[in-house]
Amino acid sequence: MSVVWSGDLLNVDGVMVPVNDWQPGRTLRLQIFVDKKFVEVFADNGKYCITRQVREENVNGTRIALTSLGGTAKLVSFDAWRLGEIEQGMWE
Repeated sequence: MSVVWSGDLLNVDGVMVPVNDWQPGRTLRLQIFVDKKFVEVFADNGKYCITRQVREENVNGTRIALTSLGGTAKLVSFDAWRLGEIEQGMWE
């Protein structure tokens, strides 16, 4: 699954959301939450959100890659947590 930022458009696995109020030079804050079956991307402090289901062949993946193509990007911080599974029947 890819998350692509092109300066005014956020693309998460083919779902595109225009971020019309972003200005060049301004930091775009992304919060990306990944669990076994879903990826949620929040941009600009939650003003924009895209949720995508992880493809079945990637459900057991354990890696995340960050890449800048055709421009510069700066990773300011990165936090990762390994979460435990919810108990069976918790939501029934």
